[in-house]
Amino acid sequence: MSDKREKLMESEELYRTLVQTLSDPVVVIDVDGRIRRANKRIADLYGTENYNGVLGRQGLRFVAVGDRRKVVEKLREVFEKKATAVVEFGFVGPDRQLRDHVRDVEMSVSPIRDNTGEITSFIGVMRDISERRRLEEEIRIRQEAIESSIGAIIMADLQGKLKQANWSFLNLFGYNEEKEVLGKGFESFWTRKIPSNKIIETVHSEGMWRGELVGINQNNGEFFVDASISIILDVKDEPIGIVGFFNDITERKQTQEKMREASKMAALGEFVTGAAHEINNPIAIISGNAQYLLTKFDLKTMKETGSREFKKMKESLEMINKHSLRCGEITRKLLAFARGGEETAIKPVKLNSILNDVLSMVEHQLELSEITVRKQFGRLPLVEVDPSQMNQVFMNLILNAQQAMRKGGKLTIKTEAIDHNQVQVEVIDTGQGIPEQNLGRVFEPFFTTRQPGEGTGLGLAVTYSIIKAHGGDIKLKSKPGDGTKVMIELPVSTEP
Repeated sequence: MSDKREKLMESEELYRTLVQTLSDPVVVIDVDGRIRRANKRIADLYGTENYNGVLGRQGLRFVAVGDRRKVVEKLREVFEKKATAVVEFGFVGPDRQLRDHVRDVEMSVSPIRDNTGEITSFIGVMRDISERRRLEEEIRIRQEAIESSIGAIIMADLQGKLKQANWSFLNLFGYNEEKEVLGKGFESFWTRKIPSNKIIETVHSEGMWRGELVGINQNNGEFFVDASISIILDVKDEPIGIVGFFNDITERKQTQEKMREASKMAALGEFVTGAAHEINNPIAIISGNAQYLLTKFDLKTMKETGSREFKKMKESLEMINKHSLRCGEITRKLLAFARGGEETAIKPVKLNSILNDVLSMVEHQLELSEITVRKQFGRLPLVEVDPSQMNQVFMNLILNAQQAMRKGGKLTIKTEAIDHNQVQVEVIDTGQGIPEQNLGRVFEPFFTTRQPGEGTGLGLAVTYSIIKAHGGDIKLKSKPGDGTKVMIELPVSTEP
């Protein structure tokens, strides 16, 4: 018996030594729930220097109230299944009112049996997971911040393949679900004006790339974004991924462009006004003198100078008069462009009637050019315009269309009310179209693609100025070989 007792004591001492040397807190709980043994590490959780303060006390005393049911159920499971189980709970220190005295722990619970196989107690090995929980909460908060951000955010691997995208990014690029973009590279979302591989190279070499990109959405529509793309480093400062922040600046860019255009037009208008007035005076003198001399050519002058010489002089004066009148017309257009909507006689009118009047004036010219006209006039409310200026606008557009269809074609004019406040006019031709590089310049003064002597390049500039002065808008779509469509929007009259 003494040998057995001695061996039992040795075993007990070995067990106690092993438990005390473990780096994790350990407790032994009897079937009544009281703590019978514990190692020194329990003091770290308990927040005291003496771990003996936990011995003999109910184990649930150290479990956060909200977790007690869960712990009891887990112990019951271990007892019934006679198998190890794991449970997480809040371990409460001496001061139960302070959050700092509650530690998040994970405990692995195993049954202890006597020599008959009956469970007499439980051993729990605990691990403080407070830091892990803190990091998990921090990650959760960051994830929620990313998802709720109004800015578009993505996470990618080191090659630029998307691993995560928030809702703002999906919405910006026209996607419904995150899985639609996962695995796609940067090149799938941007135009090739700035190669994606160059961006990735800069991020790897310098840690960040910033600049403006032209994005492409699901419908191949383009928009501008301000992009900030950075490398993600781990705790060892090793690169593990890429994060990108994108803000849609399309509206800002459009506003800036409009301001630049308005500034340019204002400066040009001032210049044109001064130039036109300076030119008008000498032209008026030349034209007046030419007309005066033409009135003096009669039969007596012809006999005195000889019919051939007379004819030559008369032709020269007619040439002077013709071109001085042309110069006068150019200066009038320049002034019309520069003044915009000044001194306009705006009143409620029927736009379809104006279009019919203009078409009747050019009907013969269009027939000679083998151009058929198709009218698709909708029912329109009255619009607030200057009738004479609208005549000039539609005359310019129709004559431009005629020039574009030198071998004949079809001219379509459509009108419709697009809402309660605006009407739209479309002038569509089947001509040669306009090259893409010229589309941005068609409304600039003096810009023309016609041969010298065929146009001044002021027609569309004047048209643009008139429409803008009326509070309207004008746009142009065209492709070489596919014709041209000009779209005008004008405000509806507020008068009944």
